[in-house]
Amino acid sequence: MNMPKRTLTCLAAGLVLLLQGLPARADDDANIAGTLVEINRDAREIRVGQRYYRLDRNTVVHAPDERGYLNLDDLSPGTSVGIRTDRPAAGDVLPRAMEVWIYLD
Repeated sequence: MNMPKRTLTCLAAGLVLLLQGLPARADDDANIAGTLVEINRDAREIRVGQRYYRLDRNTVVHAPDERGYLNLDDLSPGTSVGIRTDRPAAGDVLPRAMEVWIYLD
């Protein structure tokens, strides 16, 4: 099958958009993993290792063992987590934690 380059580009872009709408799994989509060091609920930030991540009302917290979802208040320092962010850290802009998975140790 010989498709024009533009058609292949459009198909690839469509596939990326489709995959973004699929539910995320920690093993595939977490791009940061570590131990939760600090939670600043007033500023809605968490620190994993040496990096801070911004939380917002759209941040999803996955319960261990796929038992559902938790509230941000259920997070506590010392918890092993995986995080999927919207972009890498750049300068003074904190990356937004889109999803947080809690791992059982």
